[in-house]
Amino acid sequence: MVVVLVVLSRFFSDAMIAQMARDGLAAVNGATVDLEEAHLDLNEGRLEFVNVAFADPNNLATDIMRSQRIVADISTVDILRKRFSIDKLVVDSASSGLARQSAGKWVGPRSKPTKLPDLEMPDFKDLDSVLENAEVWKERLSQLKRWMEGVSSIKKPEILQTPKQWDDELSSRIRSMGHANVKATMLTQDSPLLLLKKLEALGVETSYLPNTLIDFEASNLSTHPHLVGNSPSISFHSKDGILKADLALGLAAGKNENVLNFEYKGISTSSLAESIQVDGKPLLEGGLIDLKINGDLNAINSDLIARASFKDVFLMISGSKVSLNGMDMPLAIRGPIDSPMIKVDADFLQNALKSAGKKRLLDEASKELGIDLGDDSSSEGLKKAAGDLLGGFLKKKTEKNEEK
Repeated sequence: MVVVLVVLSRFFSDAMIAQMARDGLAAVNGATVDLEEAHLDLNEGRLEFVNVAFADPNNLATDIMRSQRIVADISTVDILRKRFSIDKLVVDSASSGLARQSAGKWVGPRSKPTKLPDLEMPDFKDLDSVLENAEVWKERLSQLKRWMEGVSSIKKPEILQTPKQWDDELSSRIRSMGHANVKATMLTQDSPLLLLKKLEALGVETSYLPNTLIDFEASNLSTHPHLVGNSPSISFHSKDGILKADLALGLAAGKNENVLNFEYKGISTSSLAESIQVDGKPLLEGGLIDLKINGDLNAINSDLIARASFKDVFLMISGSKVSLNGMDMPLAIRGPIDSPMIKVDADFLQNALKSAGKKRLLDEASKELGIDLGDDSSSEGLKKAAGDLLGGFLKKKTEKNEEK
């Protein structure tokens, strides 16, 4: 009888673990998670998931991540204390952006757009004023915000100061919920319920970057980051070196900021130009763009500096071309991660016009936008003209969006 019970308990254990994993991962992901099998070997301290697929909450017809096998080295001692500590989690044969056989479903509440903070930000423009496909970007950024809030929003448990306070609270909970539903949440004051020390997914294929393999790594991910000594960190690098990103989630560990370092080399201007248009005409043409972003990436109030470097790229103004080759364009990005405000430095456009000797071009563009630039041809005059001109383009784009 003992042997039969042990065998049955192990059989049902895998089924129960698989179902718990599906539910838990779907809640974190915000959409369906498919899982074929789950195996837990307490003797070896090993947990294995077979054929896992995370539906993309922003495109339910595709998977944001898919893997043939996920293997975790776990601590069996922590399981007995109702904690889950994973020394290393390895994801094999992973891919992203592939089509699903059947569409997934949303799980939990949908992310709501963040209201802009009450800050004075002169010359900053919202995402709708800068990008034609702003809604697509907002959906992607809202998913990133959801993940960051999931890591950073765990509050420290309340610790009762005296035994009498605890006895009174315990009696109250038992009366209202019953013994079986009372949890000793103060037991998490020393260590998190779930700790993932290291995650590794090498050679990930993605439809967003064809013919490019991505190495993804993360460390110190947990349900209670403030109880872990080091900040949670996430990084992904492409094997060809064109994409690098490192994010340290300091806020989750009680520090002052989340530090982001991002670099993307060789962006095709033709693909980017489809998003940045005025009256259906692209503002940029030809060549490649290198992009770097550094600063504090925050779900509520980010403070980032982006810098775009141009190679053989032209700025299209009034049907004429202005060369941007070798120039750097700084951008300031502030506000909520899913509704950021963007500011373009007027000096950039001024230098572009001066280097190209395009005073006539400046006059034609100002007439097209209905801006009176006057006769001031000094450096300060050109700087103001460039700022007015740039503001005119964004204003015209905003009016066009409002008409739509």
